[in-house]
Amino acid sequence: MKYYFLLLLINLIVISESFSQAKYHSPLDIELNLSGTFGEIRGTSHFHAGMDMKTNREINLNIYSIEEGYVSRIKVSPYGYGKAIYITHKNNITSVYAHLNKYNKEIQKYVTKKQYEKESFTIELFFDSTTFPIKKGEIIGFSGNTGGSFGPHLHFEMRATDKQEPFNVHKYNFIIKDSTPPEIKEIKAYSLNKKATVQTKGLKKYKVYYDSEKREYYMKDTVKVTGDFGLSIFCFDKTENNYNKNGVKSIELKDKKTSFFKYEMTKVNFSKNKYVKAHIDYKEKKENNKTFQKSFIERSNNLNLYKHINHGIIEYKKDTLVLLKYIVKDFYDNSSELNVYVKFKIQNNIQKETKPKNTIYYDVKNKFENENIKIDFPVKSLFDNTELKINTRYENNPNYLSPVYEIHDKNVPICNKIKLSIKHEIKDEWKDKIGITRIEKSKISFLGGENVNQTITKKINSFGDYTITIDTIPPEIKPINLKQDMSQAYSIRIKIKDNLSGIKKYEGRINGKWILMEYDYKNQKLIYSFDNSIKKGNHKLDLTVTDKVNNISKYSFDFKR
Repeated sequence: MKYYFLLLLINLIVISESFSQAKYHSPLDIELNLSGTFGEIRGTSHFHAGMDMKTNREINLNIYSIEEGYVSRIKVSPYGYGKAIYITHKNNITSVYAHLNKYNKEIQKYVTKKQYEKESFTIELFFDSTTFPIKKGEIIGFSGNTGGSFGPHLHFEMRATDKQEPFNVHKYNFIIKDSTPPEIKEIKAYSLNKKATVQTKGLKKYKVYYDSEKREYYMKDTVKVTGDFGLSIFCFDKTENNYNKNGVKSIELKDKKTSFFKYEMTKVNFSKNKYVKAHIDYKEKKENNKTFQKSFIERSNNLNLYKHINHGIIEYKKDTLVLLKYIVKDFYDNSSELNVYVKFKIQNNIQKETKPKNTIYYDVKNKFENENIKIDFPVKSLFDNTELKINTRYENNPNYLSPVYEIHDKNVPICNKIKLSIKHEIKDEWKDKIGITRIEKSKISFLGGENVNQTITKKINSFGDYTITIDTIPPEIKPINLKQDMSQAYSIRIKIKDNLSGIKKYEGRINGKWILMEYDYKNQKLIYSFDNSIKKGNHKLDLTVTDKVNNISKYSFDFKR
């Protein structure tokens, strides 16, 4: 019996290893160069779910299925992944190809048909294994720059089919040249007194240098701390002949005997993306656009990507000088190391825990209310206990219909949305046109809200400055290439934009019949490509554009083909 189980275990290990070494077809037929790696941190919002493959700044390169399977999902959107295709394979694997310009002829014909049936550019379709079976190496589409892409490339993922959870795609044998170790730029120290109500005060940043002869990183300064402490590190990776600053696979902090903290990017759970805000130094990212990754774990950080002792919080029982070491690895096992000397001093006079009047406790419901605003905090809406600060200021700005409410500190992250309510005296006739609006520097972002009994309410996901604004101006429609004689034109191109609330929907018709107009929100363009349904002769285009508070613009134009 023991022999049988041993044999079974060996077989499972061999099968698992064979999956990771499977010879997949490359999704592109050019040399693979990366502009983004799996799991790298994007802004303050999410971990990148795949790898971004450069397409030499071109569109319409062939995109190939990596393995036999079937098309299980197609999604078309002006945002996010743009035009994306999902192919389900054996062994609980789904491959994803995003930002495409178009699908192959058969799939594109089907998608277009469904868009016309629904009268919508945005569409999501699901399939069983019989509709579009796919062979290994079959062309499934063509590269593009659609959705939230800011340059032509292919976003490629591999997911566990059952959980739709992306995993480390780099472990498969797509040929990518990378012998360049990660770069380490700075570290930062934090005071982590367990007795404090409000934790994680940054102490100081320390610059890191590189000795090109010894090929090693070093620091000129010793880190000085008193009491329990933690560190963070600013680092990134590059591949051969690429300038892109990509993410790293793992970060470990240890001394000679103990590994205090190790972070390794193995999978992305979309529901846990919000914890990126706790994984990084949020203030550093907001103020200086530097991604310092913490080597300790905040109270409400529920990421399961860590191995740690005492949540990465380091403490010693006596004053001492210790040598810590950072080990940073990329996805191709190139590594960089940094020795960090820390002069540790025991904190003898630990302050007693204080409870300021407006402390918001992260693990219970909270509420703040005064004569003008109310804020509801659900359980674990914050990552840690926070002493809430609210200020009011009055600005001589005719666009602001209320005072500006300074809701705490924009550099403190919110984990789960909080509910902001603002009282006002705006007439009922305008109640559907007003919205809570966030102000950041010179930029304003109209959020909208529900308006009841002269109080407008909206869930928000960040602290900062908020006011009420009104949008009564309809969207702008501006033709780009329209002229009376369109007989030689391949498409109709029209620019649409809105001054405040944003575009909600649009509808184009020629001779009363709905037409498929693709929305390129990045460039504020609608594009209709002529097909055989528009014959020679005279035609009339009608376009209606509606913003998010239902201001409407209409445009008509007569042309001939």
